[in-house]
Amino acid sequence: MKTALRAHLATAVLVAVAAVVCVGAALFPASLGGTLWVQVMLLLGLLVFWQQVREAQARAARRQHSGRTDDLTGLPNRRALTELLWALPHAPLRQGNAGGARHGGDGWSVLMIDLDLSGSGGAAPPQRAVNEVFRAVGASLRAQLRTTDALGRWDKGEYLALLPGSGVGGATVAAERLRQAVAAQQFPLVGRITLSIGVTSYRHGDSPDGLLGRAAAALERARQANPGRVAASQDASQSS
Repeated sequence: MKTALRAHLATAVLVAVAAVVCVGAALFPASLGGTLWVQVMLLLGLLVFWQQVREAQARAARRQHSGRTDDLTGLPNRRALTELLWALPHAPLRQGNAGGARHGGDGWSVLMIDLDLSGSGGAAPPQRAVNEVFRAVGASLRAQLRTTDALGRWDKGEYLALLPGSGVGGATVAAERLRQAVAAQQFPLVGRITLSIGVTSYRHGDSPDGLLGRAAAALERARQANPGRVAASQDASQSS
């Protein structure tokens, strides 16, 4: 907000100075005392100033984007997903916000997705190979989801997906599709990996903390049963 205000003030100053130059050009002939040279220098200064304003605006936009994007995967980060979770029950989402979700209100679900590397066996893979897995899995999940779904990196080995217009039944089917897509892949220096996924759906009056708590509990049940499973929250499965 402060950056935008400074940019607006800078633009106002630029317009004011340009007006002064135009008035000066009209009132004083260019032949008097080198006025033309002064006018040219003023215009050049205005051009430089305007370029600096544009660059400052671009830097501010990049900082805002980077503050909501995971550096490794390029997906929305926890901050962006948290903002989206707070907005979902109250207002429709717009295309492109946090990875694509644009539907609010009732009838949407959350997938909490945990990546398990323990099934690769052998020595622990190098960090660069693990980072490649995080990137590849993120891309794979994004490709399997709808354009209206949101996906982001929630934690080091966890992703969070928001599925508007999907009850727990449809979200569970989608989660199983994600699990199978990743399980079928072979990753260099890592081998095959598994996903455990917890599923829950929004209930009227839900808070983000309550919703995430149910998703985390469902994820824990999936892990305990056997890594590489999908589990719906118990209340959601009973109501579906």
